[in-house]
Amino acid sequence: MNQEPHPEKKRRLTLLSRISLYLGIAAILASALFSICSYINWDVIHEEAIGPHPWVGFIAWILFIIIYFVGFPFFIICLISVVTSIFKKPRKPNLIASIVALFLVFISIELYAPTIERMRIAPIRIFSSNLRQLRFTLEKYAKKNKGNLPSATDWCESLIKCDSIKYAFRNNGTKNDDGLSEYAYNTNISGLKLAELPKSTVLLFETSLAKNPAGGPELMSNNNHPIKGCFVLFADMHVAFIRAEDFNNLRWKP
Repeated sequence: MNQEPHPEKKRRLTLLSRISLYLGIAAILASALFSICSYINWDVIHEEAIGPHPWVGFIAWILFIIIYFVGFPFFIICLISVVTSIFKKPRKPNLIASIVALFLVFISIELYAPTIERMRIAPIRIFSSNLRQLRFTLEKYAKKNKGNLPSATDWCESLIKCDSIKYAFRNNGTKNDDGLSEYAYNTNISGLKLAELPKSTVLLFETSLAKNPAGGPELMSNNNHPIKGCFVLFADMHVAFIRAEDFNNLRWKP
């Protein structure tokens, strides 16, 4: 009596290949979610100056940590899976799955995370850091001048004489030896006493490079960030991001 042939066994992946493939898919999905969060809230560093959606930024920062730091062990696991799949049967499916996983993890680490980190986080640190330095110098100047703020006509030179902050006026880190600045001064506070200003009064804000720039909302730059708007220093010495549509709603006159 003829026996029926046994059905052909399915060519299943080894456990390590399956794990590496799942890790690769998870890593690329996390990277995609990170890029979406970073686009919604480009300020993912919780410093004094924050963007308009801090909770989304916090989620993006957590995802960045997972992708960038946990992703490297994932990469090692996938690399081991590629090597072991050469010696375990069925070789071809395991090798293909492991290589795909390795590629996905590599892309998630080397493409999404570092690129968005450089594009989104670095500029925020520069803008917020510069404004904080200028804030401290304004306070120092006021203490040395009976509480009065500098004149709008030469405020850059006045602050430089008060404190050595030649690098705080430009975002590319170059010296300010000629009075040029990428931060503007509110003309309405020229020579006034800092302590007497309402807390919501604008002191400094982002603008285009100019010599001792001073003025009002017409000088505010909204092209430095993915979201239209700019960082502003207020009289209570806090820094905040203001959207372009709210520029005219700020307090410009004491």
